[in-house]
Formats: sequence, structure tokens, C-alpha cells
Amino acid sequence: MDQAKLNVKINPREKAGILSRMFFVWLNPLFKLGSTNDLELQDLYRVLPNDRSSALGNKLQEKWEEELKKSKLKKSKPSLSRVLAICFGGQFALCGIYVFIEECFTRVVQPLLLGFLIRCLEADQSCEPWVPYLYAAGIVFCSAFYTTTHHPYFFGVQHVGMKLRVSCCSLVYRKALKLSKAALGTATIGQMVNLLSNDVNRFDQSVLFIHYLWVAPLQTIITLGILWNELGPSCLAGLILLVLFVPFQGWIGKVFSKYRLETAGKTDQRIRLMGEVLTGMRVIKMYTWEKPFAALLGGARKKEVDVIRKTNYFRSLNQTLFYTSSKIVVFLTLLAYVLTGNALTADKVFLTISLYNNVRLGMTLFFPFGVSLFAEMNVSIKRIQKFLQLEERDESEVPVSPQRNSQPSLALEHVTAKWSSNTEENTLNDITISVKGNELLAIIGPVGSGKGSLLQAVLGELPINDGKIRVSGKVSYVGQEPWVFGGSIRQNILFGADYDNSRYKQVIRVCALDKDLSRLPFGDMTLVGDQGVVLSGGQKARVSLAR
Repeated sequence: MDQAKLNVKINPREKAGILSRMFFVWLNPLFKLGSTNDLELQDLYRVLPNDRSSALGNKLQEKWEEELKKSKLKKSKPSLSRVLAICFGGQFALCGIYVFIEECFTRVVQPLLLGFLIRCLEADQSCEPWVPYLYAAGIVFCSAFYTTTHHPYFFGVQHVGMKLRVSCCSLVYRKALKLSKAALGTATIGQMVNLLSNDVNRFDQSVLFIHYLWVAPLQTIITLGILWNELGPSCLAGLILLVLFVPFQGWIGKVFSKYRLETAGKTDQRIRLMGEVLTGMRVIKMYTWEKPFAALLGGARKKEVDVIRKTNYFRSLNQTLFYTSSKIVVFLTLLAYVLTGNALTADKVFLTISLYNNVRLGMTLFFPFGVSLFAEMNVSIKRIQKFLQLEERDESEVPVSPQRNSQPSLALEHVTAKWSSNTEENTLNDITISVKGNELLAIIGPVGSGKGSLLQAVLGELPINDGKIRVSGKVSYVGQEPWVFGGSIRQNILFGADYDNSRYKQVIRVCALDKDLSRLPFGDMTLVGDQGVVLSGGQKARVSLAR
């Protein structure tokens, strides 16, 4: 919906300072309003200028076109991943500072302070009276400081994920409007819907855990150094088991990537079948083919669910390792420490458990999530990239010159064209036509002789291999299958254009709609579509011609 019509308020984040953004102070007016009244649509703030679909789409499209030009010069494959990194990698990298401070400083210092505090409180230890209070204050400070890094990090990466999703949606939509007829034969509507509904959603999920792919191993190394100082070589008994999970997670990531690609293919096939069934619903009902087609759709859905079930099996295995690995690692570490002749103390036990709990969260939960979701995101990026590399209409092959002193005209000179380069025979072969603006040309012939292909070549939908096409003046086209949308007849004719009474009446007369409008109850203001009157095929054709 247009934001100007909603009279939306200026987003306070546009002028918010660093501290206001870090502590989300700019949201306080909205929280205050929501605590006293129910929030309405007009209470929402307007979208930030840099977050609008048009701005994000233009930015990504510009970089993608540059990548295509570079790949042609270098004779290499273009990379959508590289383009996304150029556009949004800087902001995403800055978010990594938050998670680095959180995982490698705050969550490591707090267990150390806890161990020092317990050590001071032991009976055989002597320390200054104010020292335990200092350690306790440090523990409280770490907990408070954790909120200043954790929430800005997750807000920041989700903001980047939103930008990735919206920009890719905009790019896919723009590409869909420029696909050639040959490309439309390979890219189904179901595939486009799947790209815009499922594949782009991977950005929102994967950005949350990608930083843990490097932060979690770094945190493990820091933890190893601390435990080595406290427990000696005994800490290796648990950490070796923890490190062994890394290659296992790499294999799990490949499995997730494989199943994600297979799931996407099954989903595309199911959506395509569903679209075909809905299109031919009249024929299916006429011949009572409901049960066979229901079984066909059920089989397609079952294949899709089977792949999703396999994916969830491996995901549940990851969850199982998260809940069991930490206890095993702590047990092995402390067992090795005791067996090597050392005596357990409270400070060492609490320090070991606290540090391993932190490492467990990173290495056995966030790290596996990062591996699996990063693999799925790569598959989605490759699917989007494959769609973006489909053939487009070559509009330069049909030069349209503005009408000046000369009459409108259409000229085809020795035009040869075919829909696909894989086919041997040409669809059009050495066609030469010259038509002036005041002439009527009718093209007749049997089915498959190339009548529609000739019109598609004039419109620029069919790429020509040889010859020239020149169009002088304006071109209007009425499709073979007329259509109307829900609304009045006048709205269907104007199609968003300004109303010009004299021209509108002339168009009505030329298209022979006078008699049709006189028979309708409200003339050209009569509603058509699902909630209005039903027009005949001829009436729809005349409305489309008037449009």
C-alpha cells in the first residue's frame, strides 16, 4: 500500500544516534503508545529510505549487471554470491564485532570471575575483604554488558537478512518481466513462486548463525588456553571430542545442501502440477478425473515430504548432540584430571562447567546451525542465479522510431528466426513484409505455420537470427486470449490512465462497445469479474481492444 496514502510517521531511527540505536531508545514512543492503546496501521513508521524495495533492487541490479559484464570479458561464470557480498557484506561484517565481543570476551571473562570468586571464598584462601565484592560486581557487569551486544547483533543481522531477501525478490520480479518466450518454456510459474516464497526466506534464517562459523572455533581456542592453564593436559580429553564434531558437521552441511536442492526440485514440480490442475479444472470436472489427479498431486506431495522428513532426521541429530555432548565432554575432562592424580576443587569444577557450557552453545548448536543454513542458503543463491541467467527479450532487435512527418509503417527485411538454438529448422525463414499505417494486412495459414511467431518477432519476443525489423510510430497489441480484472468496465479500459472524455468516447465507438454498454445495467460503470456480471468472449475481446 502507498505510504503517502497512509500518512505514515517519519521513522525515528533515521535521526537516532549511536547510543539510541544500541539501546533501542528510538522505539520508546512506540512502546509507550502500545502500552496505552492498541496499535493501528497508521501508528507504524515509514520504511527507511535505504530499506525500500526500489532502492535495494536498483542497488543489487546495478552490481549484478556489472558482474555480468565482467564475466563476459573474463569469460568466466558470474557469481551472485559475490554481488551480494559487495552490496551487503560491509554491514554484515560490522555485526560480527558484536558477536566477537559477546562470545570471546564477555562469555569468557564471566566464568573466570566466577572461579576467582569461589576461590576467594574457600576456607584455605586468604584475600582482601573487598576483592570478592569486586569479582561479584564484574559478574553482574558482564551480564548487563551482554545485553548491549546480544540484541544489537541479532537486530543488525536480521536487518541485513531483510535487505538480502527484499533485494533478491525485486531482482527476480524484474527478471520475470523480461524473460523471453524460450525462457518462459523452461521457467515455470511454480518455480518463480518457489523462489519468492521459500528460497529467499533462507537469508532471514542463515544470517543469524553465519558469524558463529568463525567465532565458535575462536572461542574454543581461547577456552582451551584457559583450561590448559587451570587443568593442564587433562582438558584435551574433552576438547578433542568437541573438535571431532567439526568434520562431522561439515559432512552434515553437505547432506543439508543435497536435501535442500532435492526439496526445492520437488516443490517446483508440485507447484507446477497444481497450477496445471487449476488451469484445466473444467476439463477435470467434466470427465470426473478428480481422483486420478488428486492421487497425482498426493504422490508429488508425498515425495516432497519424504525429503523434508530426511532433512529433519539430521536436524534432530544435531539437536541431540547439543544436549548430550557437553555433559560427556565435562565428564571426560574432570575424569582425566582426577585420574592424573589431581584433586578437584570447587573453583575448577565451576570454571570448567561454565566454560564448556559457553563452548557447547557455540560449537554444538550455533555452529551446526550455521553450517546447515549456510549450505541451504548457497543452494538458494545458485537457484536464484540460474533464474537470473535465463534468456531475456532482445528489445534492440525491433527499433521503434517516433512518428514525425512520415506515416506509421512496419517493415521486415529477410527475417529469419527460431525459438531455440537447439532446433535445426527455423520458425520464420526469409520473411519480407512492408505495411503502411493506413493499410490492413491479414495473415492466414494452417496451424503451426508461424502466424503467431511473426507477431512475436514484431513485438520483440522472438529473437531473430538474420534480417531487420523496423517499426515507425506506436505499436498496440491485443492478445488472442482476452482477459478482464475485477472492477468496472471503465477501469478495465483505462487501466490506470487518465480519463479523457472525448478520446474515451471515440475508443468506445471504434471498438463497437456502444451496444454492449447500453444493455448493461450501469453502462461502463458496471462491475465485471467474480463479483460482477459475466462478459461473453466477444465482449471481453472488445474491452481488451479498447484497453
